[in-house]
Amino acid sequence: MIPLLLCALLGAALGAVTYAGLWWTARLLATSRSPLRLIATSFVLRTLPVLVAAVLLAARGLWWGLAAAAFAFLAARVVLSLFYGNVPGLRQR
Repeated sequence: MIPLLLCALLGAALGAVTYAGLWWTARLLATSRSPLRLIATSFVLRTLPVLVAAVLLAARGLWWGLAAAAFAFLAARVVLSLFYGNVPGLRQR
């Protein structure tokens, strides 16, 4: 049985990698010689691990683990947005 905390850590790690990869892709897009290839490769490399993890959790019947991972995945976006820049809808002081 996989503990809830482990599922949340998995979601946070996948979220961090996904959103950092998206940020990295957006930064490289302006100087890329082949932007379509960069976007497609980045999409596959960011999406595949998330889909594999979601399928594995769902296949084991761990709906609570999937929910914890999804929540942590979305929380990683907020944390990285605060680290890298502005978050739409949040007031900056």
